[in-house]
Amino acid sequence: MQNTTADFFSKHHYMIVRQLVDLRKVADLYQYTLGNLENGNLTDDQVPGSPSFYQDEQMCLLHQDVLPLIEKSTDMTLLPTFNYYRTYRTGAILRAHKDRRACEIGISLNLGQQGDIWPFWLLDMNENVQSILLAPGDAVIYRGPQLMHWRGQLQEADYVSQVFLFFVQPSVFGSLTYKAELFKKFLKSCRKKLGIKSY
Repeated sequence: MQNTTADFFSKHHYMIVRQLVDLRKVADLYQYTLGNLENGNLTDDQVPGSPSFYQDEQMCLLHQDVLPLIEKSTDMTLLPTFNYYRTYRTGAILRAHKDRRACEIGISLNLGQQGDIWPFWLLDMNENVQSILLAPGDAVIYRGPQLMHWRGQLQEADYVSQVFLFFVQPSVFGSLTYKAELFKKFLKSCRKKLGIKSY
């Protein structure tokens, strides 16, 4: 039986939060992602052909909104590093991987899909494979640099929009990582002001 307490997260390094975000807000964000498809990066190294976006303005607002909820759920103080969202198309595969250290605490939040729910898979601390089904508004919180995670080929749905929200703890390394990500965001804003396309 999967649990959703801070103690469970501390022991297992992942947890599920049902309805992290209100369904009305999730529906609005999903429609936003569908209307933004043409502006996405189609050459994403992880999932080519599925539009992706780094530090989207709407997702930045969401990132700040959920921060207190994530801190309460995990019983941690956290710094938001960056966010990323992707709209997966039929046939997409997210291959097994671990995240970089700026993703110490990761959130994968389902914004919506057309078709069946696409499982999120991870290898837990006991080497057991966990299949996690997230309805729109549901999220999984996980330690991305420690737990291998992936999604098998998308076959029963299309236009699956997922947003990833990343945090670090305010340790010495976490604070340095946070500052490094601030610099990346600054460069992105500069490119935008200069009219240079930036994902």
